[in-house]
Formats: sequence, structure tokens, C-alpha cells
Amino acid sequence: QSSIMIDFPTDPTMIALVWIILAGLSIFLVWKLFHFWEVSSMEKKGMERIKSKQKEVSYRKDVLSQSLERDGQLLTPQRLSILDLEIKELVNKLRSSELKPLDVLEAYQAKMLEADRKYNAVCDIIVQADQWV
Repeated sequence: QSSIMIDFPTDPTMIALVWIILAGLSIFLVWKLFHFWEVSSMEKKGMERIKSKQKEVSYRKDVLSQSLERDGQLLTPQRLSILDLEIKELVNKLRSSELKPLDVLEAYQAKMLEADRKYNAVCDIIVQADQWV
């Protein structure tokens, strides 16, 4: 049976050096623990903000969807016809008042909601858009 013997220093300078190293390691470990706690706390707060924002956006999508649905449909025949227009034709119909800006906005909002349901691609919604039109 072999045993490992560790010779502890007896020289006062070496003893002081060992204590300094141990103190430095202790300080480093305390700093690392504090840093880990701080980062974890920040991540937790960040996740709470993200979840809160997701709920907020989900609520806005639901409200917009309910306001746009006609007979259980978002993409009505009128909206689909607006979405099929080329940009020049769309601009001309808006200028001639053949189309109302609100109808065009609602057509594109409905298309956005349909795409979001399929791809979860929308980050936020401008709630006041219909008031700006």
C-alpha cells in the first residue's frame, strides 16, 4: 500500500503565499457564484418580459382576427380580389376611390393573420393602423 505524502510548508513566506492563493481562489469562486446568480436572474427577468410580450401580441392578434372575420372567414372574396391586384392597379383604384384604404388595409391584415397561423411569422401588430387610414 502506497500513500501520498504532502509536505506542508513551514516557511512563513510560503505559508503566507498559500493563504494568499487560497484567499484569491475563494474570492474568485464567490465572484463566479455571484455572477452566475446575476446572469440567471437577468435571464429569468428577460424570459418573463418575453412571455409577457408574447401574451400581449397574441391577445392583439385575437382581437384583430375577431374584428376582421366575416362569416367565420378572414379572406373573403372581396379581400382576395384586392390581394390579387397588381400594385399599379391597386394604386389607381385607391386614387379613383374605387377602393377604400381601410378595405385594402383589412385585406392585407387578414392575409397577415392567415400567414401567421401557418408560419408564426408576425412579431407585433400596429393596433392603431385602422385609425391612421
